[in-house]
Parts: sequence; C-alpha cells; structure tokens
Amino acid sequence: MDSTIGPNRRKTATATVGAALWYLPIVVTGLAIWRWGLDTRTVIIVGSFVAVALAPLPSWAWAALALGASLLSRIFTSSGLLPNVFDFADFGLIYAGLAAVLLRRGIRSRPEARTLAFALLLLLVITCLSWMLQPSDIARPFLTFALWAEPFALILLLIAEPPSPRNARRLFVWFTFLVVAQLPFAIYQAVTYGEGDPVVGTLSGSGAGAHVIAGVGVLAGLAMLAWGFSGSFGRAVFAVVVASPLLIGLPLLADAKQVIFAVPLAAVVLAVCARGAVRKLMILVVPSIALVVLLAVVPAGQIALSFLEQASEGQSGKIVALHILQGEFGSSLTRWSFGLGPANGLSRAAYLTRPEKDSALLLLELEPAPLPPVADAEAGRTTGGTSFNTPLSSAFGVLSDIGVVGLIAFGALVLSVMAPLWARRRDWLAQAALAGWVMSVPLALTFDWWEQPPFMLSLALISGLAISASGGAEASGS
Repeated sequence: MDSTIGPNRRKTATATVGAALWYLPIVVTGLAIWRWGLDTRTVIIVGSFVAVALAPLPSWAWAALALGASLLSRIFTSSGLLPNVFDFADFGLIYAGLAAVLLRRGIRSRPEARTLAFALLLLLVITCLSWMLQPSDIARPFLTFALWAEPFALILLLIAEPPSPRNARRLFVWFTFLVVAQLPFAIYQAVTYGEGDPVVGTLSGSGAGAHVIAGVGVLAGLAMLAWGFSGSFGRAVFAVVVASPLLIGLPLLADAKQVIFAVPLAAVVLAVCARGAVRKLMILVVPSIALVVLLAVVPAGQIALSFLEQASEGQSGKIVALHILQGEFGSSLTRWSFGLGPANGLSRAAYLTRPEKDSALLLLELEPAPLPPVADAEAGRTTGGTSFNTPLSSAFGVLSDIGVVGLIAFGALVLSVMAPLWARRRDWLAQAALAGWVMSVPLALTFDWWEQPPFMLSLALISGLAISASGGAEASGS
C-alpha cells in the first residue's frame, strides 16, 4: 500500500473542512436574505457563521476588524446600506476573537493577562450579583457587562496572543490611517454644515459623534507626541507639527470642549515621562495653545466657562444626578453597595434601553430603565440640555448601576491596565496610553466616555500594543 495515501487523505479532509468554513456563510447569507431580507436577524445569523469561519485569524487581525467596525460602521448604517445592528459589530468581533485566542493560547503564560482576566471576572460577578439583588430582564447584566468590558477584552486579546513587531506596526498604521481619514471628513462637514456638533467624521448619526471623534484624534495626537519626544529634538519638532491638527484642529472644529479641557492632564503625564526640561516644556505647549484658543478666540469657550461657573454654583446635571441617586439609594446599604441593578441607573447601557425606532437592542425586548427620563427632565429644568449638563455619566453610571462595590471593581479593572503601562513608562506607546487613561477619568465623570466604543477601543488598542510588546517576539507567527 502506498504510504502517502494516509497523509493525502488528511490533507484532502482538511481542505474540505476549510472550504466549508468559508462557503457555509455564503450559503447561509443567501438563505437568510431570501427568507428575511437584509435585516437585523440576517446580520446576526450570518455574523455568527462568519465568526466561526474567522476563528483562525490572529489577534491583531481581530483587533483591526473591530476598530474599523467601530469607526466606519455608521457610514453604512446611517445611509441605509446596512441594518443598525451592524453598529454593534465590534462587540461580536472582539468577543469572538478573544474566545478564539483563549482557546488557542490561554492566559497562563502572561501575568498581565491573568490579572486583567481576574479583574474582568470580578466585575462580571458583581454585575450579576447586583442583578440578583435587583431582579430585572435576564439580558441586562450581560448587556451592561459587555459594554463596560469591551475595551478591556480587546487589551486581553492582544496580551494573550501578542502580535509580532511587524504586525503590531501594521495595526498601529491602520489606527493612524483611520484617524487621519477623519480630517477631510471633519473639514468638509465644518465647511458645509458649520462647526460644532455637525463635525462627526465617520461617526455620522452618533449622538456624541463630535466629541468622540475629537477624542479619538487626540489619542492619535498624544501617541505622535510621545513618539516624537522619545527620539531626537528634530523628531520632536516634527511630531508637534504633525500632531497639532489632531490635538488642536479636530477638537476645535468639533467644538469638543470636554476633550480640550482634559487634554492638559494628558500632556502632564507625557511631560512627566519625557526626558529633559525642554522636551517637557514643548509637550505642554500644544495643549496650552488649544486651551487658550478655546477660551480667548472661540465663542464656545465662553459657553464652556459659563458651564463651569454654573457647576460651581450647584447648577449642573451631574450634581442633579448625585441628588437623584441619593434619593434612590436612601438609607439602603444594599443599594449603596450594589446599586439599582445593571442598566437601571444612569449608565449608557440604561439609556440604550429606551425604545428608539430601529434600534437593534429592541430585539432584546428590555424594559426601559425608569431613571434616565426622570433625571433628564430634572436636569433640563435646572441647567439646560447639553452633554455637559446631562445626568449621563460613565462614572455615575457604574455607581448607580452596581454601587460603590462595583465602582471599586471597575477602578481595579482600570488599574490592572495602568499598572503594567506604568512599569513600561519609558516606552513611548505606554506613555501615550497612560496619558489617555488619565484623560479618560474626567471625561467619564462628564459624559459616557468609558462606554463609547470608538474612543475606548482606540485607547485599548494603544494600551494592548504597549503591554504586549515584550511578548511580540514569542508570537512571530501571529
């Protein structure tokens, strides 16, 4: 008997299985479109089969697809080319990719991965415990956890299977391309529709698009500054020139006052990590210019100052939110400890349960959270309707949903990422990631920034690449 028959049969079987994995989604797509058309159910069914077919992809490819989906999906959904459920494609890509990578690699070889995985598990347990104490729809704790955990899952994905240096560069170039591509969109939108809220880049139709796209641009600008100041003086000057449109131009075009006020904190982090007094001073110059221009030249700066004055006098949507939470929690130790239940407070997950036309979340048939409309109405009577004065806030959202214990667990999750970044603070990418996390704290107090995928996935990408860099050589095949 020919000894090559066995291996040939195995190769043929492998090729057949591989072909089936790719052709099966095509067949399922045709059947689903024939049965339901190109709607939400079709996308979910086809997406599930595609996720199985893409399981062999390396971590960096999953990350690239998820980041692209979070920044580009609204171009297709707002134009009607795809159903709105596609706006959530990044969640499926990240969690499917993480499952595939963990099955291949596990997390035992990386202490950072073990710590992060434990922190994620702790947050999940507390979220479910909060739901058990305040029973509601069974999907609520998982929807809320998925929203909070998504950026950390992306970091875990990259740490568990570190990209090779070449693939890490590809991934960062892809991120840079996506951000730089926002500039022509932003300029066109500013010229055509006016500056401010209409300037959303590719996030058309997103409620916080103007602020979020400015935040994403700032993250790329911070990374550019950190790269420049890690090298020669000439490279630092070049980085300042290139980063300025992202750090100054995009936030001013989008009238992203929250971002501009938070950037100096990020600059301080970069300055602390930089070597030499001249470099430290140059890093602080760019955000200082942006702040001066906002307050002295742009009319919106005066509006921002008036908001701050109102807040100092107690007229703020966030203060209204605190008063409402005090009334809801009362003297209940259980509520103070574990909150009102996931997606029942003032988190973005709670706001997403409101019945909106064509929302993909309508498929979950969740009961609308009762607190957001009450808090919005009270804040509107007290302060006026702006994102600065809305009760919506990621920090207060975590507190209201899962209480003080949950807020501590979420803080531990953030620290589980920042600690390894601080240990690598001499690396320019780690510096940029640290600056981004510090900047995210006041932003999360002001609005729902910890729950905005385009911003948080960009920050998670930088963080994951920085932490996984030391393990990239082990994964040269990925």
